[in-house]
Formats: sequence, C-alpha cells, structure tokens
Amino acid sequence: MDGVLTQAAPVLYGKKFLADYPQCLLKMGRFRGTEVTGEIVDNRQEHVNAFAMVRQGMAFLRKTMPLGARFPKGEIFREDRFPVPLEALREILLNAVMHRDYSHPSGYVAIAVFDDRIEVSSYGRLPTGITVKKLSGEHRSYPVNPLIAGAFHRTGAVEVWGRGTNRVIDVCKQHGAAPPIFKEQQGFLVVTFKAEMVAEVKEAESRGQLGAKEAPRRHQVGTKSGLSRD
Repeated sequence: MDGVLTQAAPVLYGKKFLADYPQCLLKMGRFRGTEVTGEIVDNRQEHVNAFAMVRQGMAFLRKTMPLGARFPKGEIFREDRFPVPLEALREILLNAVMHRDYSHPSGYVAIAVFDDRIEVSSYGRLPTGITVKKLSGEHRSYPVNPLIAGAFHRTGAVEVWGRGTNRVIDVCKQHGAAPPIFKEQQGFLVVTFKAEMVAEVKEAESRGQLGAKEAPRRHQVGTKSGLSRD
C-alpha cells in the first residue's frame, strides 16, 4: 500500500511461511467414521499462500468425495455428480480463507471429511453485527481482511455484496443437497455440509439394471466408449 508491503502481501503471494507466518496453514483430513477420533485415511498439512489454499483445498475435495451418478428425468445420459456441489464448497472455502483471523500464529483453515459430512473450519470470529443465523439470510458484507478480499475480488473469484452464503444455500437446494450448517466453536467458524461420503455400489440405477456396460455419459457420445454418430 503506497509502495510499502503490508502483512497481506505474504499471505496472498508468499512462498515461504515458516517460521514467520505459521498461521498460513491449510489442514486437510479424511476420517473413517463420524468422529475426529476415527482412523485417519488421509492427512495433509500445507503452509501455502491464500490462493494456493483454495486450489489445494478444492483438489483435495475432488479427490476425496465419492463420485455418484444419476439419470435426470427425461434424459438418456448419465450425470456424474458429487454429494455436495463443488460451487458451494468453493464459495465456503473462499470465505474461510479471506475472512479468517490471520493475527494468531496458531490459526489455520481446515477441511475435514467424515463418512457423513464435510466440515470447513477457519480461525476467527464473525464481525460485530453478524451472527451465524444471519449467514443464512440477508446480510451486508463486512470484510475482516479488506486487502485480501479485494485481491480475490479483482481476480473475479468473489463478489463483495455479502451474497456468498445465500448463494451456497441456493446451489445446495438446486443440487438436492442439505444446506450448510454454520456455527462458532472455540474461536473457529465451522461450516458443515451433511452428506454421505462413503461410495456405495448399486446394482440398479433409476433406469434399471445397467449390466456389464455402463450407460454413456453425455460427453462420450460419438466416441469409442460411447454411442456412434451413425
């Protein structure tokens, strides 16, 4: 700012964080069962900048969530889908990275995947005047870190109108997923998506038994693995 580096600069663009910025930490874990005391299937901790947190967090979720399929009504093509829409997860992860409290060296952003839910946690409390209840309704935008939020806004990743959580709820409803649950817990804001995270093999789809060959996806039509164009 005015030719002088601010604390937001290393948070946004830094490459080395230990030992000066240990709070630039993303924790990612896949737990078997429904409790944090369950077996850890995958455990990662990365000290990275804010943009990398979003990229790596979304990559972890894509890798960890089971990919299911359904046949939309009136369609002959199978539609692959995750139990929680990626757009909703991305918005919540962006908010977690942008609006968390970076002042405490022990702070972090965490993604925990259990058999029955996904939890995205970020260190820091909500701004004065904003409650977890208001996050599910109309509310104004109060960026805790305006320089960090501004940088993400300039990339086109986010708006600045306080509509993000409302959009997440709408996207979940359109997807057929449960809306997120917001809560404050021991200095963290925790967003929970309730959904089945264990892949299940089903012998019959909504259109009947598929047999040895799967129904083609829309993008496979005209390819060797799908239907011919003739």
